[in-house]
Amino acid sequence: MTNDVVRYQSPQQRASDEKFCHACARKMHFDAAFCPDCGAPQPSAGKPQTRSEFSQETTPHARPGMNQVFCIGCGGTMHQTANSCPKCGARNPSSAPISSKDKNIAGLFALLLGGIGAHHFYLGNIGLGILYLLFCWTFIPMFIGFIEGLVFLTQSDENFARKYQ
Repeated sequence: MTNDVVRYQSPQQRASDEKFCHACARKMHFDAAFCPDCGAPQPSAGKPQTRSEFSQETTPHARPGMNQVFCIGCGGTMHQTANSCPKCGARNPSSAPISSKDKNIAGLFALLLGGIGAHHFYLGNIGLGILYLLFCWTFIPMFIGFIEGLVFLTQSDENFARKYQ
């Protein structure tokens, strides 16, 4: 049994005693009730997934089951915690990190009020915010805040959300 991710393999090309995890697309034995890698419960444990089940699962008109979402790439269903679709490899937008802070607001705070550390108070870095307040008379925090504002506004939403959750 191998743990390699096989994304574009059709059901006809896999061994008869293997199936794919519906959450992470890893190969596993067809008797497995749970994926050995991600721990997701597997439907129809005890029998391999047939071609009719595979095509029914990817039908865009099907309703997703419990903890299932539609793939934005192929329209099939996948587990909501999967990072990508096991059939087409498209990224699952619901698995992306979500931040309660907005990078545009943090960037504007840093550009306009960076000298007094407003962006650090907004992001929850109270210690840095106080440090900026203590040294605001030197204008050094203003220059650093301007650079931080440009960094906030130019980085991707995903990187910002990962850093400031």
